[in-house]
Amino acid sequence: MYQQNLVRSRMKLLYPYKALLGRHETITRTCRCSISFISTVGIEVHAQIDSTSKLFSSAGVDFNAAVNSLVSPFDAAHPGTLPSLNKCCVKAAVLTAKALNCSINKTSTFDRKHYFYSDLPAGYQITQQRQPIAKNGYLSYVLLNSGCSKKLHEKKVRIKQIQLEQDSGKSLHDFSRSIPVSLIDLNRAGVGLMEIVFEPDLRNGDEAVAAVKELIAILKKIGTCSCKMEEGALRVDVNVSVSSAVETLGVRTEVKNLCSVRFMKQAIDFEIQRQCSLLAKGGSVVSETRAFSAEKNCTVPMRDKEEKQDYRFMPEPNLPPLHLSDNSDPLELRDKYLNINDVCGLMPELPQQTRKKLMTQYNIPLQGASLLVSNDLLLEKFIFITDTTKISGKTCMDFLALQFLGEVNHAGKELSDVSVSCEQLAQVLIHLESGIITREGASEVLKHILSGDVRSVQVIIDAENLRQVMDEGFLSCLCDEILHDHPEAVLAYKKGKTKALNFFMGQIRHQTHHRANMKLAKKLFLEKLRDESK
Repeated sequence: MYQQNLVRSRMKLLYPYKALLGRHETITRTCRCSISFISTVGIEVHAQIDSTSKLFSSAGVDFNAAVNSLVSPFDAAHPGTLPSLNKCCVKAAVLTAKALNCSINKTSTFDRKHYFYSDLPAGYQITQQRQPIAKNGYLSYVLLNSGCSKKLHEKKVRIKQIQLEQDSGKSLHDFSRSIPVSLIDLNRAGVGLMEIVFEPDLRNGDEAVAAVKELIAILKKIGTCSCKMEEGALRVDVNVSVSSAVETLGVRTEVKNLCSVRFMKQAIDFEIQRQCSLLAKGGSVVSETRAFSAEKNCTVPMRDKEEKQDYRFMPEPNLPPLHLSDNSDPLELRDKYLNINDVCGLMPELPQQTRKKLMTQYNIPLQGASLLVSNDLLLEKFIFITDTTKISGKTCMDFLALQFLGEVNHAGKELSDVSVSCEQLAQVLIHLESGIITREGASEVLKHILSGDVRSVQVIIDAENLRQVMDEGFLSCLCDEILHDHPEAVLAYKKGKTKALNFFMGQIRHQTHHRANMKLAKKLFLEKLRDESK
């Protein structure tokens, strides 16, 4: 049980802990009122495609480039310029769609979405509203049960569609001048986006965070998006509604441009609480677009959505339909159009597949598999140790999650910052499992390695006198001394206070600097106390 609790503590930053099982329970807890409500959450993810050029122009893509240095005439909407579709972006969308279990459309079309904003020079965005490149998928993600067992379990959220579209530019507001000005940077204008639209299957912020984290892991694994939220490479819009009836959805509010999973959770949970409180007081929720204020930890109104905005969608006249092929098509079509099977043949092992393999091949629980999948460096060390030694997967998992990560955290470091080799960790664990060192001794060895000690594990153990004390004669004499020095504890044990044994064990642990074989010491104490009682 102790080890299980420590594993959970290591995973606290990786998976939401207060995941709620039912919609009814979610809202009752959130609102702290006697009326039960049902919350519904939908998310739209805008993932920048990791490519060297933009979706419809040859201009480069670089977040750190000088302002307005990566702008083609088409990106700036110069009259007469025409779009040219980037094949690499199409491949990225196909690969992403396959990874998210979507049906890939062999024919998709582009639309113009009209709206007027200063960082959209053409006055419209090219997107795929009506015939997207993919639809009807799902994402499996891992969530922690909120019940007493606190176990992880898998859930699914449906994906409505994935569409290719242009990103907009960025507005830079300078309020330091006597007359505030807004400046426009078009470096981002025209960068390829994948808009991933989820069905409203989520119930709260915890579920949304778990789903987005899984999506990020997938996109990084297949290399279609860097997912650097701090750079705007992945942005999330959330739609939240609350109702008192299962059959109907409540009035929806949208919170746009959430740039971190932490802000996303806070925004969703605040909106659920805000709407629930309004309804509980007899009020009504207004359909509107809101923004999240990190300073105030709340959402604030942006613009009205009472009247649905007319984007005047129309077919993009300068782009033909996007045709794809697969192995079922005639050879001439496969040569002419991008082959879906060829693209998907490049698919690496996905996080969900890795979790299942770890659970079946190495016999570790879902919690451990999820922890390993969340960190490639830890997974590499686990695979090396289990494949090159006779140590079981569970033993290796416990060692990495409890001792190794514990010492890394205690040193105030990130796993990516430490230079501990797989071979060193394997040697520490081999010495621990063979009884040469105790668990505390293993921690001391890890401390030396993490501090930059270049000596071998064997040399550190011998030089620092960390070998486990197994000499029965020595331990027996030490037990006699401890019992002699603490007659009151011996008397308490004789009177039935068996917890006094823990005191004796603590004494021998302290006097041997955590090097005593505790099983042998316990056996000796029990024998001597039994003799004392006669």
